[in-house]
Amino acid sequence: MRTIIVRIKVKEVWEYLKSKISSTSEKKTAGQYIGKCDIYDNLIYESDVVKFENKICLVIWDDKRCGFYLKPLDSLGHAGIDKYYRLSNKKLEILGNKFDNPELLKGE
Repeated sequence: MRTIIVRIKVKEVWEYLKSKISSTSEKKTAGQYIGKCDIYDNLIYESDVVKFENKICLVIWDDKRCGFYLKPLDSLGHAGIDKYYRLSNKKLEILGNKFDNPELLKGE
């Protein structure tokens, strides 16, 4: 059985839940635990920005592929066009997430 943990930002504080999401604002920041940890044993969530093999990527859920993938960000922080990396056994390092660290998406 797979444990599903969701993190939600409520009034500037992250909450970790194993229950349903109630409000619209919570849905905007909700990110599911993807079942993997980074190189420092931190849990990785959807919408985290991670580094692997000198690439900076956004952790996303892909409906077409029915799974979590890494979407590379170019030097300006824009997501690459239809280029995804499977998570498999990659050694990832969490740099932040798109909610608390929007500058990672802007390439700053």
